[in-house]
Amino acid sequence: MSWVIGPWTNSQNGEQNSRDARVFRQIAPLPILAWGAVAFAKASGVGDAATLIDAGVFEVNSGHVELLVAAGTGYVAYKYLMDPAFSVYKFLKYKSKTAAVRSVNKLIKPFRVRACSESLKQTDKEKR
Repeated sequence: MSWVIGPWTNSQNGEQNSRDARVFRQIAPLPILAWGAVAFAKASGVGDAATLIDAGVFEVNSGHVELLVAAGTGYVAYKYLMDPAFSVYKFLKYKSKTAAVRSVNKLIKPFRVRACSESLKQTDKEKR
């Protein structure tokens, strides 16, 4: 992950894009790290890890293989999927937020107008 995510983050252009990439850099490894934590537990012999090679003190089980697969999958995923995942992140951060704010504003607009008109009526009464 470090070999791919770090250089990808440093290659981003623009101040805002670079800032967003630095935040995304902290979020991006989480799926592989979670998978790796489960695989590491299996590799240590916890759970249903099947022994593949048993040579005295040296034992390879399915957890070790899963760790290797997680590392390889992470490298390939981060090598080719960082830009699409970053686009999704930026969409969720900016576009969906503005859409949500617009829909909330649309919902509360009648109440806001009513509250503003009532406060204007009160100020008019106070002026008189």
